[in-house]
Amino acid sequence: ISEVRSVMREVMVGGSMLLLCVGVFFAGREITITAGYSESTGLITGLLSASFMLFVEMILFVIRSTREEGLARLYRKRREVEGVHNISSLPQPRPGGQPLETLKKAPPRGSSASKDKDR
Repeated sequence: ISEVRSVMREVMVGGSMLLLCVGVFFAGREITITAGYSESTGLITGLLSASFMLFVEMILFVIRSTREEGLARLYRKRREVEGVHNISSLPQPRPGGQPLETLKKAPPRGSSASKDKDR
């Protein structure tokens, strides 16, 4: 995933967390006022419910970020074990179908280099 796409996803998750907290605040406030309590009690209830929701959302965000970082770490480790650090280090295919490194390692049969080896 590109860096810009990753940042945009994180911004969208943060924005949705804030909008959800605002919605929970108004829902808690309206429920308390509808139940017959005063306006100040409704504001306190809305604030507490929004704070609780923000806490839950932050826990879920940390869990998801930790899991994604762990997967990225495993992916980087696997690439290092395979010896691939970037795509340019991969063998480039030749028109004949064999990578260049394969052709350098073993000369084709019947060539003068392979005859000298056999002697």
